[in-house]
Amino acid sequence: FEGKEPTCTEEGATDHTECKRCGIVLTEKEPIKALGHDVVVIKGKAPTCTEEGATDHTECKRCGIVLTEKQPIKALGHKAEVVPAVAATCEEAGLTEGKVCSVCGEILVKQEVVAALGHAWDEGKITVEPTEKADGVKTYTCKNDATHTKTEAVKYVAPEKDLDDVPKTGDNTVMILSAMTGIALVSAMAFVFGKKRSAC
Repeated sequence: FEGKEPTCTEEGATDHTECKRCGIVLTEKEPIKALGHDVVVIKGKAPTCTEEGATDHTECKRCGIVLTEKQPIKALGHKAEVVPAVAATCEEAGLTEGKVCSVCGEILVKQEVVAALGHAWDEGKITVEPTEKADGVKTYTCKNDATHTKTEAVKYVAPEKDLDDVPKTGDNTVMILSAMTGIALVSAMAFVFGKKRSAC
């Protein structure tokens, strides 16, 4: 008679023989010890910032029975790290403050672009005085950043003459005054010479 194969948890038995005619047992069956489980470790899963993981668990390689159950591991959650803002300048755009996960690198708060400020020029000042031979220079300074300047040429302008000293077209006043002055001078000279002659 055939025996029984042992399993992980149940013992088996060897073959045994009997007489077919009289039924006497000729060789006794012998027990075979249970094999016990062939344990294998099934690796779990590490948790991430957003997904839960699981612990290792064990199964029997032979019979497939689960020996220790896997246990869930809670998701870690993001670890926020501040990404500093970048100030906008007159000529270059900036960025707002953002946040990123230092574990997985996922962007948590997106940085937004801040438009460039543009220059805000002051009224300017003469930094090089113009001459009759060369232009001068006027310098403007940006109110947002004093290191930003721009210049423009300043043309020489001759001072205006006093119009009261210049005779106007068709104005005979100067000519009349000159004539009267000449007549008076001649009369004075004649008077002087007349007196000299009388004295002689």
